[in-house]
Amino acid sequence: MRLGPPSNSRFTPLTDVIVPGFGFSTSSAGLFHFHFNYTLVSSAQPPAVPAESGIYLLQLRMWANAPGIRASEPLYLLLAQQADDAELAAAAAALAISSGLPWTCAATPSCLGDLVGGDGNPPADGSLDGNDFTAFLNAFAAAGLLADLVGGDGNPPADGSVDGNDFAAFLNAFGAGC
Repeated sequence: MRLGPPSNSRFTPLTDVIVPGFGFSTSSAGLFHFHFNYTLVSSAQPPAVPAESGIYLLQLRMWANAPGIRASEPLYLLLAQQADDAELAAAAAALAISSGLPWTCAATPSCLGDLVGGDGNPPADGSLDGNDFTAFLNAFAAAGLLADLVGGDGNPPADGSVDGNDFAAFLNAFGAGC
């Protein structure tokens, strides 16, 4: 990330460590307006663009030196470098589950049984067919996130575990022909 001139840049290593951030001032009313620039670069030396394919997570937190002001909750930024929407959605769901965050996916189809497109891969295509059935069975057998359809009460949203509730929800949705 960079704040201001290129000399004020921060690079993150490939390991999960805290990287010291930036200090900046706010207005007398406590307001700020800054634009952070970021570029994914490769881990090669010297770094090059574009970065290796994958999903990248940047966690940010803001705090103040003034007494009585708490640090912010974490702000998460997921970046997809040559990764598809399904990989990004799975990473977002996994982040939400591991962080205890509420999770809803705008790309989730209105029908729980519609999981994949005509090619057998996400995203859903608005039709319910054998591709969806096969995709669910494969994901269920592998305990994959695609098969995590409902929570422990048998209703959406997903809860991070693949179990009989998800199997029953899929069969009901598929049988209903939604």
